[in-house]
Amino acid sequence: MSDPAPVPQPSKALADAAAAVFEAAQVPTKHPLPDVDSARALGEAAAALARAAEALALASQRAAEGSQGEAKPAADAAKTAESGQATKSEATEGTEKSAETPEAPAEPELTDEERRERRRQRALVPTGAMDDPMLQLPPGDLPPMPPKWLERFIKPTDLLSPREETIRAAKIYFRVKLAAVLVVLLVLGALSARPALRVLRTVQANRLASAASNLMDAGQWTEGSERAVAAYQLRPTESAVIRVNARWMTQQKDARGLELWQQLQERKELTDEDLRRYAGLASSTGRLAQAETLLRELLARPTGGSIADRTAELWVLALRGERERAGQIGQQLLADARATPAERVNIAALLTDFTVPPFQDEGWTELQKHVEATDERGLAALTQLSRRALGDEAATKPEVERLIQLLKAHPKGGIQAWLLASNLSIRHLGLSRESAVDAALAKFGRDPESPDTAVLARWLVALGEHDRALEVVPQEVAARRTELASIHVSALRGLGKWKEIRQLIQGERIPLSAYEAELQMAIATSRLGEQTAAARRWKKLSDAVSGNAQAVVALARTAEESGAPDVAEPLYRDATKLAPLLRGGWDGLLRLTEARNDTAELVAVLSAARRALPNDRQMRLNWAHATALIGRDLEEARRVVEGLNAEGANNGLPNLTLALICVRQGKPDEARNALASTPLGDLKKLDGKSFTPSQLVVVAAVLAASDQMAEARQLAEVLGKSNLRREEKDIVQRILEKQS
Repeated sequence: MSDPAPVPQPSKALADAAAAVFEAAQVPTKHPLPDVDSARALGEAAAALARAAEALALASQRAAEGSQGEAKPAADAAKTAESGQATKSEATEGTEKSAETPEAPAEPELTDEERRERRRQRALVPTGAMDDPMLQLPPGDLPPMPPKWLERFIKPTDLLSPREETIRAAKIYFRVKLAAVLVVLLVLGALSARPALRVLRTVQANRLASAASNLMDAGQWTEGSERAVAAYQLRPTESAVIRVNARWMTQQKDARGLELWQQLQERKELTDEDLRRYAGLASSTGRLAQAETLLRELLARPTGGSIADRTAELWVLALRGERERAGQIGQQLLADARATPAERVNIAALLTDFTVPPFQDEGWTELQKHVEATDERGLAALTQLSRRALGDEAATKPEVERLIQLLKAHPKGGIQAWLLASNLSIRHLGLSRESAVDAALAKFGRDPESPDTAVLARWLVALGEHDRALEVVPQEVAARRTELASIHVSALRGLGKWKEIRQLIQGERIPLSAYEAELQMAIATSRLGEQTAAARRWKKLSDAVSGNAQAVVALARTAEESGAPDVAEPLYRDATKLAPLLRGGWDGLLRLTEARNDTAELVAVLSAARRALPNDRQMRLNWAHATALIGRDLEEARRVVEGLNAEGANNGLPNLTLALICVRQGKPDEARNALASTPLGDLKKLDGKSFTPSQLVVVAAVLAASDQMAEARQLAEVLGKSNLRREEKDIVQRILEKQS
């Protein structure tokens, strides 16, 4: 066996050369690399050389040991070495190209351990990291350097070249700037979002308010109120939104609307129409002083002072009990040439309802001028005159027949005029109630869908025909409409069917409103004697109407009529505190006080009413009379009566009280003179129909003080059977005892 061919020993030199090339590729420089592709090729060549060196070293070792089996791997290693030489030549070309750029000074020599660690870290670089477009930039087109303050936060790393470090810092700087811009944009967006949203909400709220106002102008109050509430929820501070909601609350007579009108008043944005509505709501809720102030403000405007404005002033004064002033204003309005026929009829109706006789006469005369008109004003005048005839026993038959004929023939009369004519026939022409009801049912029928059904049923209830009303509006018909349900319950209430009312409401078999249902339950429980449950329900109703004086008075009157005076009296007192100028609260309180037959307490209530209504002549006269009955403050009472006489009020009736005061003071001559100037001065015309028992007691006292005992005893005997106050009964009793 021949000796093996000698194997060359280039392994050590080749390994050293490969290591040198590898180290040259790994050494970081202070200047950017000239060509990234060349650097990558150089690194690959160095790796190939290292692998060839290792293969050659292994082949040499095996050859030295004389192993024939290793010849083939050695040949393979030689081939690998040849390919490594080729790669080395390519790497050398790359090195020659890179030598064209100035070399950077080399870093200090690294130890083997540092070199191995750097290789390990280099191996951790992602494969595609060298493909970063930023690294492909020419050497002179590096991104801008970050500011000095940012450099302290960027820690350098040994794994990156200076160019890579520069690009890395630039990227960090770019990200910092981008983050700063995003933060600024977010802050600006947050700050501008609320104003933008506010503008959008304002525009939408004004649009809804305008739509609501148009719907209300067209009479569509329910639809308009829905849009008004939606606008208020969006933007409650807009004037248009406040105005349309205040208008809705005025329509509903809701006292909360006063606060909304006041907001517009504080902004000085009230128009003439706003002032009219504001004053109307104030008067309807009992704020009569406020209503009068608003009307005076309206009248002081250049555009104010219309007939409608002055008519509203007349109405407010009438509610306050200042009937004399109201009559004077009405008289002026009737003489104003600007008043239209319809306005004249309205003014005349107010004069007949709320003023004293001299002005009432003018009102009746004015109404007679329009009674034959075929339009709405003619119907209003005819209705007012017919109501007067219903309460006037002295109405003549020809006058009543003329009114009946006009009512039935009026083109706009309808069922209301026909039923009013029936009432006149029952009252003055002897028509039986049953015949009138049969005629009405035959004419208007019992169609539950007809609007006349509710009017007819309400008329039957007012007439006392509760059974016939239930025939017209049975339970199955009452379940169709709220209006019919209320009439059905009223008929049951007239028949005293309290348990049935409670069962209907508790079972929700008829569609009553929440307030109406609670009210009917309160009445029913009061009538059934369930005082605890009734008190709880009355309290709930009182809370519901709190703040609205008119509603409080209405609730108190209902409680009074339902046999619950202990509920009504606190409500009346609340009304007098809430609206001292409203007569309804004082009148109700006086009725309940008189029912207890306590004149001293009556004087206390009248004193408070007199202070609240200093211009109410009737209230002053009532106080003077009650004071004279109990014999207190006679001089003050005399001054009040003399003041009333000087004003020419009440047809001389204050002299009747003056006569009683003179009797108490022991001045019979003055008492006779005072009595002679009153309608009761003629004893032959005295009767129980024209004069009240209380007035006749004064006449008997004057006669007894004037030694006319026979006449006094005769009158006292008649009065002994009457319902009198305790002090009046004492006067009658003394007259009878003195005669005996």
